[in-house]
Amino acid sequence: MLPWPKQIVRPFDRSEMLDAERVNRFIETLCARGCNAVRDTITALESGAAPGITGELNDEEREAVLRELKAIMAVYDR
Repeated sequence: MLPWPKQIVRPFDRSEMLDAERVNRFIETLCARGCNAVRDTITALESGAAPGITGELNDEEREAVLRELKAIMAVYDR
């Protein structure tokens, strides 16, 4: 018998980790499409309707993309 209670260990879920490289690639690709595409993506992300192009990103990565895109557009929308 073990001297401590048995603990259930959940397997490590990588899907909820932020992959900064993947986020940066997504942002660079989107920004290359222009300001209108960035604005459309911001609107879609804010409404919870993630566009098809964010399908490979998990929720944490989508939030990071949204924060970064807003920061980028703040420069242009002054």
